[in-house]
Amino acid sequence: MKRFIALILILISCKGTQLDNEPKSQKVDFFKEINAKVYKIDSIRDYYVIYASNERINYKIISKKVNEQFCEELKENSFYNFKVKSLFLEKIKLGNDSDSLQAINYLDITRCVVKVDTEFCTEPGVIDICESPNMLGLCYRKIAN
Repeated sequence: MKRFIALILILISCKGTQLDNEPKSQKVDFFKEINAKVYKIDSIRDYYVIYASNERINYKIISKKVNEQFCEELKENSFYNFKVKSLFLEKIKLGNDSDSLQAINYLDITRCVVKVDTEFCTEPGVIDICESPNMLGLCYRKIAN
């Protein structure tokens, strides 16, 4: 019986030490990393719209137009590692009640987001609109983790 109690105390003390050594991060990262092929580049007013596709999802990545002279300019039909953040909320809230949620197929809905005075909307095959710190105009920048 004494050995059993000693064993339990050792296990509890080891687990407690392990929990204390884990780093505690308060920062929430809303970005996700994707490796995607740029298949189209377009522009609307003061923004570039980069159409990129990984094996599962097609994205619109928007980037404010700026003039950069020395940079790695994005090229169609090339692959890039993007760090992207969706401009949409995870859940769609409907009605006046802020807690009311309705199960819907978001692929059937055209969703739009407005940046300053420019509206960007999803379209067939493109289900997410994102921003990326990798993009400065049409310049691709590698971001260190």
